[in-house]
Amino acid sequence: CKKWTLPKANPPSPIIGVTHIAVRQVRSAASASPSLGAPAPSSRSPYASFKKWFWTFIGSIAILGSVGGALAALMGWFTSSYALALPLVLPVVSLLASLQREGLIAEDNRQQYDKLSTSIQRDVQALLAQTRMSIEEVRQEMLVTAGSTNKLGNLEARLSSLEGSVLSAGRATREAGAALSVIPERVQREQQAQYTAIVAAVRAELRAAAETRANEESAVLAQLTTRLSAVEGSLAGLEVAQGENIRRLSLSLNSTLTDAEATLQASVRNEIARAIEPVRRLPQMLAAALPAIVSPQPVQSMDGGAAAADAAGGAGAPGGAAG
Repeated sequence: CKKWTLPKANPPSPIIGVTHIAVRQVRSAASASPSLGAPAPSSRSPYASFKKWFWTFIGSIAILGSVGGALAALMGWFTSSYALALPLVLPVVSLLASLQREGLIAEDNRQQYDKLSTSIQRDVQALLAQTRMSIEEVRQEMLVTAGSTNKLGNLEARLSSLEGSVLSAGRATREAGAALSVIPERVQREQQAQYTAIVAAVRAELRAAAETRANEESAVLAQLTTRLSAVEGSLAGLEVAQGENIRRLSLSLNSTLTDAEATLQASVRNEIARAIEPVRRLPQMLAAALPAIVSPQPVQSMDGGAAAADAAGGAGAPGGAAG
């Protein structure tokens, strides 16, 4: 069989052509946008311009006045304190005017920047939209070109596969004719080799499965032993903790009962002592009251009555002591 192939054409590279088309379309879109890259027209208000001119004028006058005041003070033309204060006050005024002018300039620059940013953003959005449209068109063109290229490649691949199939069929026919004489012996050798390989693979698989099962069982037993040891340790710790808690509870209950008993005894003793106190004082009170009630005294003079009262008081005192 003679090998034959179609001559391969050299189509133009679609990527290079598409790139040139995209660049050309983007350049045309950029040139079509009139506002891109052009500065925004100045829209400064007359009031802002007047304020800037006013503060510039004030700063210039302050600088000239400070210089003139300094020269006048040095030359001795003026001796007034106002003239001497000009070199000190006017620079401050000039500084304030410069600050105001710089603030106005910064505000103007910020407005110009905002307007320029808005214009650039709008132009960029328009350019991006046009670029997306151009990219979509280029993508469609690429799809069409890729479809044609793919069809040609598929046709060449089919022809090559057909040629290879024809060649392989001829080669297989020749090899089959040459191998007809040795087919039985070769088949037997192949079957024997396959049988040996299968037996070895089955033995290896069984050995690996048995080892894996033994390792898994050993690992499971080790895990169970570890868990049982941990549980035993936890139970022992729990028993020790419970015994300690019970001992502490017993000690606290005993101390509480002892304190309660002592408190109760003290309160009972105090109550009994408080209740018996009037009974203890009763004989003294009776001894003090009975002599005045039971033994009457005769009527005597003023001096005799006083002596009798003193005697009764003396008798009552020993009676109270005895009681």
